[in-house]
Amino acid sequence: MKITTLPLALLFSAFAFAQVGINTTDPQAELDVNGSLIVRSLNTNHTTRRAVRLVGVDATGRMVPVAMGENVELEDNKVVAKKQRLEFGELPSLIIPGNGRIDNLDIVILPGEPNHGKSIIRLVHPNPTTSGSNQLTISGIKSAPDGTQIWLYPTEGDLVLLDLNTNSSTENQIQNNIRLRCSQYEMIQLVYDRAAEKWVVMNHH
Repeated sequence: MKITTLPLALLFSAFAFAQVGINTTDPQAELDVNGSLIVRSLNTNHTTRRAVRLVGVDATGRMVPVAMGENVELEDNKVVAKKQRLEFGELPSLIIPGNGRIDNLDIVILPGEPNHGKSIIRLVHPNPTTSGSNQLTISGIKSAPDGTQIWLYPTEGDLVLLDLNTNSSTENQIQNNIRLRCSQYEMIQLVYDRAAEKWVVMNHH
């Protein structure tokens, strides 16, 4: 068997200035491999190299980058669920009418608004008293995109959510089947159901 050795400079020159084909005479990329690929003696020591992206193969055999979903990430060369970090939002301009009931509360969570992307909304009584009677009563919350989830977190008194109260617009009402009370420093989780056009109570802690 005759073995031909090419100078390294010539080999690298071929890669630099031409398309190289393995088992094909018509390469379609800088390196076109027509066949299988075996990697031997792969270094599995994850402490030396860190993957920063994934690649896959399309229908034509070309290697393509693989996008990561918003709920996963690469960690130590493994695809893992992304750690969820909840952020707090505020309502600095909260106003309570004379009747003590807040209708169609705007928690400003839509894109471009101050609380967009915030999961927990602090509800701070605008006129707290030392007697502790700082109850907030809400008949409805401004509607949001389908599936939007929020936590309401009263920090200076109890929170009361009124069930299907007509003082708020139909699409802003809360469906909980009861007059739900949440004590100070507890939380209520709501999700918006676009089909029903209602906020629905998910959890109460």
